[in-house]
Amino acid sequence: MDTLDKSIASALSEDGRASFSDVGAKLGITDPTVRSRLNKLIAAEEVKISCLVDFSQIRGAVVALLGIRLSGYKLEEKMKQIAKFDEVAWCAVVTGSYDMMAEVVFTDGIQGLYEFLALKLTKMGGIRSTETFVVMASQNKWILLPSGVKKQWLNPKSA
Repeated sequence: MDTLDKSIASALSEDGRASFSDVGAKLGITDPTVRSRLNKLIAAEEVKISCLVDFSQIRGAVVALLGIRLSGYKLEEKMKQIAKFDEVAWCAVVTGSYDMMAEVVFTDGIQGLYEFLALKLTKMGGIRSTETFVVMASQNKWILLPSGVKKQWLNPKSA
């Protein structure tokens, strides 16, 4: 990403619905330049245009951070496995007292968190321990919908 790409991404991070001409006018470039630059960034998977949700506004929703310690050191493999769970917004290998951190989102309250920890994560194997941090309140905490939440919202009867 060069300086212009970063400027375009910055402008769209303030308003992802801004038109190419609005972004171009703000940056002093043409809208075809914005369009072509943005399309290249999207194709390179350097940016993604999406809708973020403030889960503190959703009744019954639970967001939690998980500190995960592994019993082995297959970090990349385990990170990919955990990230594939429907409830996981993101998963990352970290430094510190945990091997990984993950953010999980549930629309069915604390029961969803319990089922995830007891029925999914523990059965995966290779995890020595976890520590769960339930988000009680937050500011500027916008979340990209995990696939499981999308499924529940689009087809509530099957959830």
